[in-house]
Amino acid sequence: MRHYRSMALLLALTGLAFAGYPHMKIPRESQREKPEDEQVVKAYDRISRWHIMRIERSIALKELERLKPSGTLVDVGCGPGYLADAISRSFPELRVTGLDINDDMLKLARRNFPETRAEFRQADAIAIPFADNEIDFVLSTNAFHHWKDPAQSLREFHRVLKPGGQFLVLDPRRDMRRVYYWGAKILQ
Repeated sequence: MRHYRSMALLLALTGLAFAGYPHMKIPRESQREKPEDEQVVKAYDRISRWHIMRIERSIALKELERLKPSGTLVDVGCGPGYLADAISRSFPELRVTGLDINDDMLKLARRNFPETRAEFRQADAIAIPFADNEIDFVLSTNAFHHWKDPAQSLREFHRVLKPGGQFLVLDPRRDMRRVYYWGAKILQ
């Protein structure tokens, strides 16, 4: 009998998980959005090593293969540098620059990948340090949801892109169902 109750509870919890109840409600709070604490920077690095993040990087690389970038690619919100390094290895013809607002994150990226061809520079997504029409491809993964003014960031992408340039944003929604976060935790 106890086995049946456990099984019923498991089925009920599974049903809730698949229903995705409830939605996450994560407001934009600029003071929370900048990982200025060393502990938070280290946590981003640990999370970047999770299996689910390797899968996400693989998805980004497959999209880039499909889109065939050339010239200069900028990874906005590059964090600890895993994707920028992977792009520089997978696309040796590209000039890759990783941008992040947090200098400690960039120091970590440089420590993580001392031999990478990617360059790491400090910059805010609303003030990309390139001239108008200079960049061939702008990429951002798992950073867009942190930005206080995403619309301004998109305008900035447009400003720096050459005519015919491309951009790709891959990011979870701020109101994802909790099951996504549970799955990410399980797949770490």
